[in-house]
Amino acid sequence: MVIKLKCDPGEREQCSLRNAKTTNWERKSEAGTLTGASALKERSVVSANRKKFRYIGDFEEKDMESPTKARKLLSLAKSHNEISRKKIQELRRRNRSLVKKVLTLEEIIRKMKKKALISDSAGSVLKLSVPDGSCSKLLQRLQKNGCKEYPPELRAFALTLSFYSNKAYKYVRKVFLNALPHHRTLRKWYKSIDGEPGFTSAALSALQMKALDASKNNKRVLCALMVDEMSIKKHIEWDGKKFCGYVDLGTDIDDDQMPIATQAYTFLLNSVNGNWKIPIGYFLIDGLDANERANLIRKSLEMIHETGIDVISLTFDGTSVNLSTAHCLGCTFDSQSLKTSFKHPISEKDICVLLDPSHMMKLIRNTLASKGSLFDGNGNIIKWDYIVSLHKIQHHEGLLLATKLRTRHIEWKREKMKVKLATQVLSASVADALLYLANDLKLPEFKGCEATAEFLKCFNTLFDILNSRNILSKGFKAPLQKFNTEKVFEFLAYAENYIKGLKTGANGVPILSSPKHEKPMDCAELQENGVTKSGVYTIYPRNRLASCQSIEIYCDMETDGGGWTVR
Repeated sequence: MVIKLKCDPGEREQCSLRNAKTTNWERKSEAGTLTGASALKERSVVSANRKKFRYIGDFEEKDMESPTKARKLLSLAKSHNEISRKKIQELRRRNRSLVKKVLTLEEIIRKMKKKALISDSAGSVLKLSVPDGSCSKLLQRLQKNGCKEYPPELRAFALTLSFYSNKAYKYVRKVFLNALPHHRTLRKWYKSIDGEPGFTSAALSALQMKALDASKNNKRVLCALMVDEMSIKKHIEWDGKKFCGYVDLGTDIDDDQMPIATQAYTFLLNSVNGNWKIPIGYFLIDGLDANERANLIRKSLEMIHETGIDVISLTFDGTSVNLSTAHCLGCTFDSQSLKTSFKHPISEKDICVLLDPSHMMKLIRNTLASKGSLFDGNGNIIKWDYIVSLHKIQHHEGLLLATKLRTRHIEWKREKMKVKLATQVLSASVADALLYLANDLKLPEFKGCEATAEFLKCFNTLFDILNSRNILSKGFKAPLQKFNTEKVFEFLAYAENYIKGLKTGANGVPILSSPKHEKPMDCAELQENGVTKSGVYTIYPRNRLASCQSIEIYCDMETDGGGWTVR
């Protein structure tokens, strides 16, 4: 039985189309079953070898033959340029915002003070370094780059800022995109040849000639840098060209609103393996903090290094500000973690810091006389009254027990800066006189003075060791050499233990832990910690290497009782 279905003409047409599609799909499936594996493998190889064009560097010159690739390169280049343009605009916007924040000189100084880059006194001097009418010119010059000539107001501002703080100078130079000159340019500006404050170019040229002569003989010139400040009388004077007596940092600032100078901060170079010394510069100041002093010392070391001279030590007084300066340079004077050297800012060699033995003797004398008594490690009392009683007996009898003790030594506050008065009190002759009165004459007022005599002899010998300068001297006054090394360091070990045992009272605080800033402990420890693993390096200085007295001779000044210096 055959059943015939009657279809609508429209439905018949759709059915025929479905059959045609099914037939084509089946036909393609059958073909795919035969060639699918090889076609897939071929497509994967082609896609792996196909070069990807994502960045401008992916294109080669031969790719430009294809219009499609050329259009893609053009599109990538436009996109890259647009990104770079936006970055440049953002950087310029940030720079404009930074410059807007420091539109005035006062704002620059305020920001540096806020970041603790400069002190208040340095900020006031910076304001005076630029005249009122030149502030706008200075800021306009800072916002422009490419100009090779620096106006006078910018020179004065840069030199003054660099003098007080190297970090502050780097900060301002960074904010204004290196508009300020490089440090090498500043070092050239610091030099002076007419005796004005600053580093003297004539002295630096002489040092360079010394270094060249030594290099011809394959030798090095070793020197010790000595820094000291000399008090000067406040006085303003007209020298025919300008008024002198104001603070002068060698920056050519001429303003009557500058503070009046009270000190001369001097630099002197003393040859270790030669027989000469030379002042390299000075500055008229009204006080500098530790960071400002450390910054100036680094500048001097850099300028000396450019001449070819090797600086091996730095010597200054043992005042609290100098100890803080040494700390800023990288030293530590704590008795438990003593570090008495720092790295050279250029050569990275160690530079030893030495405290002037003469000044340390004055501090020791001042400590004993002002406190009245100390106690050694065994609890024995050390009294200043024994020395006073010795003077009274000598004055009453009209005879001297082979000592130089006079009224000047007892009334030391009138001439507290005289080194001679301190060393003549802390001497072996005074110690022997005390022992003679106690043991031979049996005077009751000198009973128990043995601890005081030991104290005097200890520091007398220490000063002889640290002040040795003559190769023909004998005993502890002789320079450190191979034959006396063991004896010297044996005594230094004893002196170190003795000083560490000193106390302010019978059960009091050790003197090294006392709150006094100027502690009479550094002579022995500095010498003891100067020993290197390689052994002792013996030198024979022809003049005072570790003493600042050379500077005093150079300045031809002695401190008077009035608190200022005269010739």
